Amino acid sequence: MLVFARMKRALLGMALLLGSTQAAVAGPYLGLAVGPSPALDSSAPGVEATGRAARLLGGYRFGRIGAEASVTASDMAWGNQPPDYDGRQYMLAGKYNLPLGDGFEAFGKVGILSTTVASDRESWSDTGFLIGAGFEYKLKVPIAPISVFVHYELSRTDFEQDDWDLTSRQWMLGFTLGI
Repeated sequence: MLVFARMKRALLGMALLLGSTQAAVAGPYLGLAVGPSPALDSSAPGVEATGRAARLLGGYRFGRIGAEASVTASDMAWGNQPPDYDGRQYMLAGKYNLPLGDGFEAFGKVGILSTTVASDRESWSDTGFLIGAGFEYKLKVPIAPISVFVHYELSRTDFEQDDWDLTSRQWMLGFTLGI
């Protein structure tokens, strides 16, 4: 019984320690990221992204662990047609930040997404998954928590209704602002 009592005290002490360190970096944030058009692989021939991609994101961080929601937009072309397709990805991901020191962190995320490819004539929509990793630097600004980041993300959607898939690989550079 003495062993169990000591284990309980040790677990309680660790929980209090983790809880106190997480409270210092917890909170909501908003952000924006931009990057080149994503690299696309698809079982449907001729699908390609054009121009730039932009992402609006928001999340909540609980110490090293967080949840993030975002929407990414990019222009797409199909075959030799003009780039008149809009690609949208609505994502929800869990995120883990690993402090490296001096304001730098490495992070990884995994989540689900909904992809929509649409034009004036037709549209496709289905769900998929994403994985990503990157680096973040927290700026020392007294006004609000601000960070800059770079990350790489891989996402895949299988459009089962029309039996084709879309894999996207995307580099992005962005910033977040604590609110």
